[in-house]
Amino acid sequence: MFGIVSMHLSDGSSIEGVIRRINFGNNAGRGGWRYYGEYELESIDGTRWVIDVLDIESAHSVWESRHADYEAAGRISIVG
Repeated sequence: MFGIVSMHLSDGSSIEGVIRRINFGNNAGRGGWRYYGEYELESIDGTRWVIDVLDIESAHSVWESRHADYEAAGRISIVG
């Protein structure tokens, strides 16, 4: 999974960044089923956030408009 996304969060804030990590899973039913999910994003200035999926109201790709900026900032490398 890769990309640059803008996320609108349930607290009314918005963040933008490169997807660095996605973590989803469950506890395999021990003590009742529990699920978890989170995204880690890195902003153009290097700030990192771990966002619980339950806190995300919406998200959309901003790759086309922002990939050159992130590459110039050294956050991504486009090969090829």
